[in-house]
Amino acid sequence: MVWRRQSAGMEFLVLHRAANGPSFAGDWAWGPPSGVLEPGESIAQCATRELFEETGLTLSPRQIGALPVRWPVFLAEAPANAMVQLSLEHDLFAWVS
Repeated sequence: MVWRRQSAGMEFLVLHRAANGPSFAGDWAWGPPSGVLEPGESIAQCATRELFEETGLTLSPRQIGALPVRWPVFLAEAPANAMVQLSLEHDLFAWVS
């Protein structure tokens, strides 16, 4: 999960999957940056890499909770003026409260 501070409060970054086009509105249409572990990669390295690949953001995600869990969650604070650069995997993004 990527978040930023704004005058109205916290906002969270969500990405829209490009596979079904920008009008896709079903389950799994929107979600946080995420990805798959590559061979030899730690979970923390994966979180940092996937965040950069999908958003262009170079941040330092920190894990929430302890391992082992099936789906680790990481949190990263972005600057208020963060510039998101989407990969081809996503076609839209939004900052939501």
